[in-house]
Amino acid sequence: MHAGKFLGDGVLFFSADPDRLLDATVQAVAVLGEQTALRAGAGVARGAVIRHAGDWFGTPVNLASRLGELAGPDEVLVDQDALPDGRTPRTWRWARPRGLSEERRVGVLVP
Repeated sequence: MHAGKFLGDGVLFFSADPDRLLDATVQAVAVLGEQTALRAGAGVARGAVIRHAGDWFGTPVNLASRLGELAGPDEVLVDQDALPDGRTPRTWRWARPRGLSEERRVGVLVP
């Protein structure tokens, strides 16, 4: 896993291991809340991405970013297609990320 892109006050993680990615995302949100006055939220999506001219593109990049916009403080929203087998969210909810016409079912994780 690695940080593929820094976006001002955000970071984009990439990993071929969905469990490792989810653990790192939840841990990053927790550490920010414990060690700073910042209350972070995050979004997680899965799928094919491409790299071009040092940047990352693809539907999962956009979806993760939009879910991060909807996440509350100390909350990680995980698209239902990105939740690894055997992982159970705290709860499920419906969200309509910016730019999408339909709601998506997302799992809510908290550190």
